[in-house]
Amino acid sequence: MQMEVSVVIPVFNGVDVVEHAVRSALDLAEVHEVIIVDDGSTDGTADHCRTMFGTHPRVQLVAHADGRNHGVSMARNLG
Repeated sequence: MQMEVSVVIPVFNGVDVVEHAVRSALDLAEVHEVIIVDDGSTDGTADHCRTMFGTHPRVQLVAHADGRNHGVSMARNLG
């Protein structure tokens, strides 16, 4: 029996590193989905994620409803 794992990646202003993190997670056979939580980034992180993974069936991008930064704990909980 193979496990299915969900990976939650909270990110704030991580445009330079988020793609590598997501691709690393997707390389693992047991990873079923990757949830990127944009925590109010102002550096284009969300747009970059939409461009790189917008149609990827195993990747979701979510954000706080108000678009503000709430910290890593709340971002992780949202994911």
